[in-house]
Amino acid sequence: MPKELLENVCKQFLFADWKEKVWFICDLSLKENCKEGFAMTDKGLYWRAPFDKPRQVMYYELRDIKKEKNWLTINGHFFNANPLAQPQTL
Repeated sequence: MPKELLENVCKQFLFADWKEKVWFICDLSLKENCKEGFAMTDKGLYWRAPFDKPRQVMYYELRDIKKEKNWLTINGHFFNANPLAQPQTL
């Protein structure tokens, strides 16, 4: 993953602790600039949907996942992953 894209991810939604191991990052932005998307680490899930603020849920805080029509809610927060999106490698 290019450095500038990783910087966008960290500025926009991946506010992980320096000790966390990043498993993957998935870019969901239309401009492919990594300003929207989601990431999983060994500690939690981080995401930002279009027109929404960044969200995060640590696995120990995970209480509720519901499938709605074509999306999920995680602890009551909207989460959607485009089925055509491709995870970025680090």
